[in-house]
Amino acid sequence: MLFCTARNSWFPLYGVLIVVLYLSNPKQIWLNLFLIVCCVTLADQTASTLFKPLFERLRPCHNSFVADKLILIKDVCGGKYGFVSSHAANTFAVVTLFYKKNVFKNKIYLYMFFLWAILVSLSRVYLGVHYPGDIIIGALVGIFSTLLICMIQQGIERKLKKI
Repeated sequence: MLFCTARNSWFPLYGVLIVVLYLSNPKQIWLNLFLIVCCVTLADQTASTLFKPLFERLRPCHNSFVADKLILIKDVCGGKYGFVSSHAANTFAVVTLFYKKNVFKNKIYLYMFFLWAILVSLSRVYLGVHYPGDIIIGALVGIFSTLLICMIQQGIERKLKKI
């Protein structure tokens, strides 16, 4: 689970995803990369800058009522607050964008990508840094962040077509 939760572990997958994104629509690669940055930024900032300070819910590993019952791995706990999971928000934001952009022509790859987001998210619960609710709401933050960015993009494209 440490491998699953580490951002650097997934760099080869990110490279493959960029190639797949390029192959799905070479003319829009820069736009799609920009959209990924926008979606992840919105999801991450909503989770980290808005929700965590707003709710101030301690992570399980920082909660004295729960931490005693966990088998914790040294130096994995993270910041003080955990509602909502930024890992879940970010991974589900990317998966949702790939879904909206119909990047995977074969749906089995989309399902595998979705399972990747679930695995990364569940690793956070396993390691004692999030409650299941943190993951669920984090995933929803990621999904809705991407849907909002896609709506904004479509609105801009409609306005540009009128010009």
